[in-house]
Amino acid sequence: MGIGLLYLQPVGYADVTESWIKPAGVRATVALGGILFQAVPLLGVAAAWIVTQHHLLGAYALASLAGIALNLVPFVRLDGYWLLCHLLDQQNLRQRSLEHLRYLADLGQPWTANRLLYLDGRSGQMFTRDLHSGAAVGGHP
Repeated sequence: MGIGLLYLQPVGYADVTESWIKPAGVRATVALGGILFQAVPLLGVAAAWIVTQHHLLGAYALASLAGIALNLVPFVRLDGYWLLCHLLDQQNLRQRSLEHLRYLADLGQPWTANRLLYLDGRSGQMFTRDLHSGAAVGGHP
């Protein structure tokens, strides 16, 4: 366990390398650990906000909830990505999806029998494009 920087923000981390030898369901549970770690303080702050109605607590609770939602997006290599990989029992899902899209582009085919790789690759491309577009215009997509 330790502390590091991710996207210029301090984060806690744990070495979960040993989880790779476990079944996919156990790995998915491990991936949810980060979400649970974020949710614990959120529950306390949300309860305090309900009791006190202090606007700063409400803003913190909303920001924490937004952070959890962003963490669950499967198109960035955060907890949501790893959760999806483990639930589908697919390693390197993003890399395989993008390779599959390049393969289809070379063939000139827009669709394929492997819809999972196609949908993940296209969704990841759109999310990344929109994220960069939003940052380019002042942070508002």
